[in-house]
Amino acid sequence: IYVKNFHEKILFPNITPKLTKDDRSMIVFNGQRGFGQSVANLAIKEGINRCKDIGLVLVGINNSGHMGRIGTYGEQCAKEDLISIHFVNVTDRSPSVAPFGGTEARFGTNPICIAMPRASKLDPIVLDFATSKVAVGKIRVAINKGEELPDGWVIDHSGKPSNDPRVMEQHIYPNEKSDIPEGAVLPMGDYKGFGLSLFCEILGG
Repeated sequence: IYVKNFHEKILFPNITPKLTKDDRSMIVFNGQRGFGQSVANLAIKEGINRCKDIGLVLVGINNSGHMGRIGTYGEQCAKEDLISIHFVNVTDRSPSVAPFGGTEARFGTNPICIAMPRASKLDPIVLDFATSKVAVGKIRVAINKGEELPDGWVIDHSGKPSNDPRVMEQHIYPNEKSDIPEGAVLPMGDYKGFGLSLFCEILGG
């Protein structure tokens, strides 16, 4: 996907995020469509330096490529003896997750991460998960292996439960034709996961 996005000129290498807002305790970066892991790493480093200086900081990143595992950035903060909370939303691709009781996708997988250091200097305590029932990457694996999904992960285009990973094929491979109408992933924890996803969407945005 990264290679495809690079060739389509919607993802760019060697980008330094641009600081677009600086209110001392609030800093916002424009990722300028750079590789998300690089953009987020640099932005978090600046946030860590600022936090050590003033005690509390909010870091925002927009217009960035896929950031990968968000727990990475929680660990980055915890190794510097900081507590961090991360919210993520996605705005540049079709939604994949249906709201609780809904039949059509309205949200991304909207991960949340909370990380905390330990006085013993052992590995930090990290909570990091998608607010969907399952990450879309695991559905991609099932499609590639020709395997069925467990009960309760996805619904088909009519909102009925399905075990067929190909109901997400149009979302995962948008440039390839599929004869199956697009379904949606369900939120984790029913209405509780939906509530978390909603606030990740709002706070991330």
